[in-house]
Formats: sequence, C-alpha cells, structure tokens
Amino acid sequence: MTNILFISEHFNVAGTETFMLNVVRASDRTQYHFDFLIFRPTENKYREEAEDMGCNFYTLPPRRESPVRYLCSLNMFFKNHAKNYDAVHWCGGAISSIAPLYYANKYNITNIIVHSHNSSCSGIHTYLLHSLFRRFLPICCTHFFACSTLSSEFFFGKREAIVIKNGIDLRKYKVNGDIRNECRKEMGIGRETLVIGHVGRFEEVKNHSFLIEIFNELLQKREDSILLLIGKGSLEDNIKEKVKTMGIENKVLFMGERSDIDRCMQAMDCFVMPSLYEGLPFVLVEAQAAALPCLISDTVNDDAVITPYTIKASLSDKAEVWADKIIKLTANYNRTDTSRYLKEKGFSIEDTVRYLESIYSSK
Repeated sequence: MTNILFISEHFNVAGTETFMLNVVRASDRTQYHFDFLIFRPTENKYREEAEDMGCNFYTLPPRRESPVRYLCSLNMFFKNHAKNYDAVHWCGGAISSIAPLYYANKYNITNIIVHSHNSSCSGIHTYLLHSLFRRFLPICCTHFFACSTLSSEFFFGKREAIVIKNGIDLRKYKVNGDIRNECRKEMGIGRETLVIGHVGRFEEVKNHSFLIEIFNELLQKREDSILLLIGKGSLEDNIKEKVKTMGIENKVLFMGERSDIDRCMQAMDCFVMPSLYEGLPFVLVEAQAAALPCLISDTVNDDAVITPYTIKASLSDKAEVWADKIIKLTANYNRTDTSRYLKEKGFSIEDTVRYLESIYSSK
C-alpha cells in the first residue's frame, strides 16, 4: 500500500478541495491510501465522503493563532507519523508557511510535492510571506506542480514545473434533460427562464459585486432571468444587502455550499466568472464539461479555455457590455456533449490520477 498525506489549509467545499477529493475518488484504493493534514476545523459533506473512503483527518493549530504551537505541533506530528507516508502532496493558493514541507523533509518522506492552485493572492502580508518562502521550496520539495502556466509562474518563477490538469469525472457532467428539469423544479425555476450560474466563495477575488451589476443589466434586456449563486464566504451578507438595495431579491438565489455542483449546472444556461484573478478555476472546467457557454474575465488564464463556447470579457468593460455578451452567448445555443474537448486537452480525472499515482509510487 502506498500512503499519501494531502496537506491543505482547510477542507472547505471549494476548488482545491474538489481536486484532492477527485484524486481520492478515482485512485485505486486497494493500492493507494490518502490522509489529510489541515489547520482549520472542518465539518462538511466533502469531509464525510473522504472519511467514508477511509481517509483520516489530522487538524493542527493554525500558524496565526500561535506560531510556537504551530511549529511544535508540526514537528511532533511528522516525528510520529512521517514513517507512515510515502508521499506528501501540499495543495494551496500561496506559500504563507514552508514549515509543513520542511518537517516532511526533515523526517525523510521520499516524495514531497508542492502544488500551486492560484496565480495571485490577497493581502500584502500573505504576498510577502509567499515571496519569501517560495525561494526555499527547492530545499525541501522533490516535485513542483501547478494547475496552469500562470500559477506556475506565480509560485515557482522560472523554475520548471509540471502543469497538472484539474481532471474531473466527465460522466457526471454529461448533458441530462431529466436532471435539468428536476433541479429547476426543486429550485422553483421555470423551464424557459434564463438561468445565469456562478460557483465561488464570497470573497473579494470572485468579484460578486460586479457580477450583481452585470445581472442587473441583464434583467433590463431579459426580464425572465435568474442568477444562481453557489458558495459561502465573508462577503455573503454584503452581497445580499446589495441585491436587496437594487430590488432584485426575487431574481437572485443564494444556494449556500453544495456538494451536487454537477446537478446544479444542469439547471444553468450560462456560467459567468468575473474573477479578479484565478489559477485554473476547477469550477470553470466543470462548467465546460457540463456544456455551458461561459463568460469569464480576461484575467483568467488561457489554459482554462477548453471549449469553443467560452469567451472572455475585460474587467474594465461596463456591466452592460458583459450583459450583452451573455445575451449573445445564450441566443440559440445548442447544448451538446463537450467531453471530447476536455479529453483532448487532458481534463479527464483518469489521466490525472494515473500520472499522480506514478509520482506517489516513485522512489
């Protein structure tokens, strides 16, 4: 049995966690076992599923709470557990601490992978720590992965890294009219209503405020429209207040965290992502696998454009311009199977996992 320890700041229902969970789902679990080391207590359906597949979760004190406790607990954890693991796979958006990788190296874990999942970060403090610690990655890591070329540049500069595609189970996202009608009925949405979808945590980087402005402009052109927002986050109440102030509460559905994103996407007609920055957004891969036309910001890496039905718009454009593009994208759109595009570009989870298994097992 090859044992792998995933390390992540937390285990929320979000893109990086979806990647890790998909790896566990698609791996040969008679040959590969996965555990998780996190730094924020997490209880959700993702964790429940991971535990049902045999994964153990270890939660240590976060760095910001007490740096001394953080370092001591990491040292003790790897001193006691390092012998149990053949590989460490760190996944995250920024290197704000190199300590987990340092202790994995100190206690002689053979394969230490650092995997970049973003192309920028928020906050000057995080940025400064990232700029400092990324210089030390070659000292304690054996493999360098990134979800896109931009993400690689952000994490590793000129150092060569392997781009690991955010592979998904394409079968789950195949167009299904029965599921579409069922989901819309559950959500109280008519069959002919234009449904604009977005999946992302309510944080500044996702740019929900601008998304609401785009949707408000769309309503002036297509009154029978609904905006479906899936996710949670610190700015959710602010966005709800903005929606209320604009008088469009009955047109915006806040769905919270969902573990059935594949089903929800069947109910959508267009996926819109006006993010300030991204690595290679996992949910955008899912939206394209679900054969949705997608409108994304020009800050999103070109690597993320997989199907011909995904176009970009500038964040400097007015909301009305974005609304016009949505109208054009969805007019007479024939939603058909797009799996061939994702397979051709390596976004099948089977391809991703077979490669990772070869790394986990290497000596």
